[in-house]
Amino acid sequence: KYPEIAMDVDTVQHLSVVRERLAKKNQGENKSKCNSVDINEKPGLVFRFLNTFQHTGDSILLFPLVLLLFFFSEGQIRERAGVFFAGMLLTGLVVMGLKYTVRKKRPEGNAGIMYRKYDPFSFPSGHTARAWTIVVIALFFNWFFATVLTIWALLITFSRLKLKLHDVTDVSAGIIIGIITGFFTIWLSVKFEFL
Repeated sequence: KYPEIAMDVDTVQHLSVVRERLAKKNQGENKSKCNSVDINEKPGLVFRFLNTFQHTGDSILLFPLVLLLFFFSEGQIRERAGVFFAGMLLTGLVVMGLKYTVRKKRPEGNAGIMYRKYDPFSFPSGHTARAWTIVVIALFFNWFFATVLTIWALLITFSRLKLKLHDVTDVSAGIIIGIITGFFTIWLSVKFEFL
């Protein structure tokens, strides 16, 4: 029904080479297009600032800091450090439970290689949730401190979006989770007379 096309070895090899060259050319064009619009491909001053600043919301930094405050202080500071620790722990449990239930992959990007390797799921944003939990808890202790922390939390949230570690849905869910777990932590602390 269909005519047979006879191809010799040279023709097959030539077509293979042409196909490879076209594929490389397309990859190069796509990469150059990305370079002009993608913050991850051109690390300038904003990228470097956000990439560094985002680490202030890392659990590997915040948990030891709060534990140091708890173990090496007394009175009100110790109590408050305990509440912050409980809030961050509760937030972490909720976030990790959701991440491994939803299993949503992170957006494509080059920033945050460590996060992409060890925490490949993006929903919800743990950094955002943790930051907003801290803000809500701080509101009950000192409004000025909470105001400063709100600016910090906004920058954490923005950095996670701009560095393409999360999308709007991920950080929105993080904000909601952070606020809810923050209020819940305060409620538990008052109920069980930790405060």
